[in-house]
Amino acid sequence: MDKLYGVNILGDYEHAFALAKEYGCSFVQIDSVCGHLPPEKDKLYAERLIKSAQGRSFDILGGLRFKYQPVLSGRSLKEDADLASQRCDLGDGG
Repeated sequence: MDKLYGVNILGDYEHAFALAKEYGCSFVQIDSVCGHLPPEKDKLYAERLIKSAQGRSFDILGGLRFKYQPVLSGRSLKEDADLASQRCDLGDGG
């Protein structure tokens, strides 16, 4: 049976993506894909995430908001959850 393995580098998903590509990982886990940034920063974060995810062969697993940190998105939990689910299904791998 094949084993699944992935990578998580806290605060640096771009480096995690590069390592996942280099080592053939099955997934990258991102601690928070949504809810942890104010709206003006979240838009830039989402654009960078989408661009970085293009052409990947691994899945993206992502958390919603950071544990014990303030929610800065200004959105409801449902809105953040909907956005998070979209951000975990990007590019060719998801």
